[in-house]
Amino acid sequence: MDRSLEHLVRETAVHRSVYLDPDIFACELERIFGSTWIYVAHESEIPEAGDFKRATIERIRSSLCAASTGRYTSCSTGAHTAR
Repeated sequence: MDRSLEHLVRETAVHRSVYLDPDIFACELERIFGSTWIYVAHESEIPEAGDFKRATIERIRSSLCAASTGRYTSCSTGAHTAR
């Protein structure tokens, strides 16, 4: 989405399309979650080698796994969940 959203937000009101437009939602997902690390789990949630935790953050599925080396590996399937 290339268009500016400033005209949709005023000091006392927000246009309803900000909440309902799927293009605006997709833009927000990219701007908010697209360029930063996202917390999936704390190490205490997967203490043993082979333990794992799955999470869905908005439409992105990811997994975090405890390795036998004491390190953690993560992966994002890239698959988006259906709405």
